[in-house]
Amino acid sequence: MTGLDSSLTKLGAALERAAASDLDRPRARPRRAVLLAAAVAGIVVLTGAGFAAVRLISGGDVAASLPAGTLSLAGTEPTCTVVRPKRSAIGWEPSSRRSTLRSM
Repeated sequence: MTGLDSSLTKLGAALERAAASDLDRPRARPRRAVLLAAAVAGIVVLTGAGFAAVRLISGGDVAASLPAGTLSLAGTEPTCTVVRPKRSAIGWEPSSRRSTLRSM
């Protein structure tokens, strides 16, 4: 049994050396994959937040929250108006830009 004990001791020592060298080696992270996953997650979150802001927040909600966010508006009743761009022959163009161009 002495031969078996020495074989097991050698095997145990070899396993310990292999495990130690494996654990000492720094692990390389797949940075490109991590960055890609973070970018995709960011795009999804920002798109969802933008959609929620457009669909769920009305002008009345914004007007109601203005006095709470600005002390100078305390005691007032502000209103909000949604401004939509007008359609022109070449695409979408805000009406304020059109009037600025005429005045020049």
